Parts: sequence; C-alpha cells; structure tokens
Amino acid sequence: MDRLQVYVVVLDNDGVVVDSFTAIVQKHQRCARQLGLRVPDVEEMRLHTGKHWAEGFLPALWPEDHDRIRVALLQPHERSVYPTFPGFVEYLEGLYRAGIPLAIVSNREAESLYFHLQEANVQREWFSIIQTADDTPFRKPDPRVFDAVREKYPELERSAFVYVGDTLEDWHAAHGAGFHFIAVTTGPTTREEFLNVGIAPQYILSSPSALPNVLEPIPKNRPHLL
Repeated sequence: MDRLQVYVVVLDNDGVVVDSFTAIVQKHQRCARQLGLRVPDVEEMRLHTGKHWAEGFLPALWPEDHDRIRVALLQPHERSVYPTFPGFVEYLEGLYRAGIPLAIVSNREAESLYFHLQEANVQREWFSIIQTADDTPFRKPDPRVFDAVREKYPELERSAFVYVGDTLEDWHAAHGAGFHFIAVTTGPTTREEFLNVGIAPQYILSSPSALPNVLEPIPKNRPHLL
C-alpha cells in the first residue's frame, strides 16, 4: 500500500497524542454520581465527545447542571493523567528531529492540554503550532480552526496537510479545510462511522501507533507537493 505523502502533520490531542476517552467517560460518570446527577451511559457520552468541553459537551449532557459539574471536575483531585500509545511519543520526536512540521489543533483548553502534554513527556518545542480552545473563537467541526496552521505555511497547497483525529467533528473540519484525514478509532467514533462518511479503509487505524504504516511525511527540501 502506498503511504500518504504530506509536509505538515496536524494532530488532535485527545485520542491521538494521549489515550483519554475511557478515562474521561469514567471520570464524568463518577462525578455525576457523587453530585446526585443523572449518569449518562457510554453511548450518550460518545455522541457528544469532540465538542468543546465547557460550551458543548457538558451542556449537552447536563443542561441545567453543567456549571455545577464543571466546577467539580476542575478540582485538583479530579485531574487525571492519561497514558500515551505504544511508541507514539518516540515517533513524534523522530518526526521533529527529521524536520517534519508538526502541529496540534484541539478543542481542549490550554491549561489542561499543556498539563497532559507535560505528563506524557511530549515536548512543546516539537510543534510549530499548538492551538487550544483558548487560542481561537472557532471550534471543530468549523474548518476555520485550521486557519492559523494554513497561515503558518502559506506556500503550501491544502493537499500538503494531514489531520489525524478520532471524531467525525475532526473529519468534518479537515474535509472542509481541504486537508487529508487519517482516522483513529481510539475515541468515540467507530470504524463503521468513519467508513460511512467515505474515509478509505486503509486510513482508518486502530491506534495512532500505526501511523508510520500509512503516512510518509516529506521534508520541505523535496518540493513536489508545493
């Protein structure tokens, strides 16, 4: 199978850089139970994962109590440390050292995202851009979340970028921006759901650890994608 050739590799954080979905579900269910609120099941939470946490995810699940559960979840004792996927941190460091531009575009707030990067031993210096929910008014699936990445590399065609994500919101944003998209089923979205929107089977991965099998980032001194 031919690997996808791109210049700029853009990553979601949750479900890609860190393995967070199961821990997020369990933490929210536990907190809701402790507060005496309705406890949504995994399927309901799956449907809303990928939305901005405070503005979309919590209000969808707890319309009348989203501020209350938000405050409770932000308490220091509720902070989780998420694992990474086998070999993926080393893969990212290798791309950085090979001169491949990397970026993170996430709907997660800055303080939380940087905490998880630090705990995962993922270095900020590896990325030309780290964009959080605090850095832009736009939220996935709005393709304008990628405007800053495009502006960083104005000389590149849209086909020179790939976004790696775990939700249909990620796919809609990347598709709208004209980026390639590689799906991972480590989050709330199933392989069948990704197939249903037209993603080729070879670009639906069970883990980000499989990215080297389908992706060939190209140093910018080889200009055939410009």
